[in-house]
Amino acid sequence: MDLKGVKEAFNEVVKNQEQVTSSYKEVIDQVENKIKEAIKKIKSVDHPSIDYNKSVITNLKQKLETIWPHDQRLKQSQKELNKSFTKYPKILSKFVDPDISEAYRNVDFDSGMLIVNLNFGKIIFQHGTVNQVILTSLSHEGLDDVADTFIEEYQEPDIKPFRSEFQRLQKVIKAFKAGNEVPALTMVSEYWHILEQNGSNLEFDICGLHYLKLLENGKRPDKAFKFAENHLLPFEKTHQNELNDLLGWMTLHIEPENSYRSYLLSQVKQEELVKEMTNQFFSIIGKNLLRVTIEARARALPTLLKLARAMSLNNHQEWKNMKKLPVAIDLGSEFQFHSVFVCPVTGEESVIQYMLPCDQFGNNQ
Repeated sequence: MDLKGVKEAFNEVVKNQEQVTSSYKEVIDQVENKIKEAIKKIKSVDHPSIDYNKSVITNLKQKLETIWPHDQRLKQSQKELNKSFTKYPKILSKFVDPDISEAYRNVDFDSGMLIVNLNFGKIIFQHGTVNQVILTSLSHEGLDDVADTFIEEYQEPDIKPFRSEFQRLQKVIKAFKAGNEVPALTMVSEYWHILEQNGSNLEFDICGLHYLKLLENGKRPDKAFKFAENHLLPFEKTHQNELNDLLGWMTLHIEPENSYRSYLLSQVKQEELVKEMTNQFFSIIGKNLLRVTIEARARALPTLLKLARAMSLNNHQEWKNMKKLPVAIDLGSEFQFHSVFVCPVTGEESVIQYMLPCDQFGNNQ
């Protein structure tokens, strides 16, 4: 979905709105100043007569009439704003449907199972799915007290492990920011296989950081050497240059310019590690499901509504009986899940190992 046009139209509305606001403020300031001048003129005379006051008010009225609503700048800026307001919904309607009521469907998520096919794939919502969506959102937003109360009230056993793992992650990141990398070291060691699959250098970076701190401590250099042997040398094939920097500094205290050691200890790298930890561990224990759901729905909804109008699918039962959509909806790679193998040519699904008619293989991996 290309939102560049929508963004440009929105920025134009914002710009024109700011101009209108500025023009109105100028006019209001002028009106305020004229009123203050009139009040000051009345107060400057001891016991002013009624005729005098009337003349001041009449003069004020004449001045105000020249300001409002005959200010041409105000008219022009308002005209530009109205023009951009008219243009923006037309551009926006190409990507989203302005009538949100059309997106409403009365779906019972927690009784039975709801299957939605997008791009020949399946998204299956089972019992407790809505509760999981709410909980992940609360946890990601840092509303810990609300999340704990939610678990207590709904008594969902399946979401308690996620909550405890999420709290653990928060403690790990908090400790790392405070200068304690040991909890992070434990966590990367636990999930090393997933980090390796994701192509992340997080484990090596955390191990390297811990090794440097052991060396700087100076009390137990043998402990640092042992740690390097067990945790850093296994990365020799993939991180040869970084290892040379670290081990060279350990033995000779020689540090080349722009070394990996100095970079690893820098504030910039520390911030990068916090960001990488957050991204990697959240991808392991669970993303913000509410955000993912809303974004996926926002992308798919215009196509679904056009499809419903074209095929006259106004009956909910017709949607429910549909095994798959007649057209594919491309939501982007970030919304692709492959728990079920789907042939990109025929759309046929497979969860066991066998050859599909198009000579491609499906399996349960």
